[in-house]
Amino acid sequence: MSTETRLQRAARLLAQQYRDKRPFSFDLQSAPRTLEEAYDVQEAFQNILVPTHGPIAGYKLAMTSVAMQQ
Repeated sequence: MSTETRLQRAARLLAQQYRDKRPFSFDLQSAPRTLEEAYDVQEAFQNILVPTHGPIAGYKLAMTSVAMQQ
C-alpha cells in the first residue's frame, strides 16, 4: 500500500505532464481543494523538479490585468 498523499500524487501528476510537455490538469481525486493545498502541491512539484532542473531561482508573477496590478 502506498503512503503517497493526495497532494503528492497531484504534484507527481503535474511533473509527468511537465516532462511530457502536456497541458496541466488534475483528476478529481488529486486536485487541490483549497488555496493552501494548491501552494502545497506547487512546493511538492518544485521539489520533484529540483534534482533535474536545479534549485528554484525566482517566481514569475502574472500582472496582466488591472486588478492584479493594483
